[in-house]
Amino acid sequence: MEKLIFIIVTSFFLLSFVMHKERVYNPGLEANIPSVGKQIAEARLRQGYSQAELAKILRVSTYNIQCVENDKAIPVRGLLVKIQKVLKCEIVMDGPFNPSDLAMKH
Repeated sequence: MEKLIFIIVTSFFLLSFVMHKERVYNPGLEANIPSVGKQIAEARLRQGYSQAELAKILRVSTYNIQCVENDKAIPVRGLLVKIQKVLKCEIVMDGPFNPSDLAMKH
């Protein structure tokens, strides 16, 4: 059981590292868009939450919030959605999202 837990935890950290390093940027917009962590930190401060308060609301560790805000990790999609709901903001990853980009082309 301990080996399984170790493998799961190690896999999670490796996956988050790969996601952070393999992030695709839109070079034309990159200079104008703050990092995900900076966007989250600014939104958190606008709402008046401390890192510990936000972590408690999201049911994650304060360390997790610190890593995200310091751009050492990027939150998984589910957590990102929760962050946006709690902080009443939109976090832009690579540039403005256009729903028509997802439209199926026949």
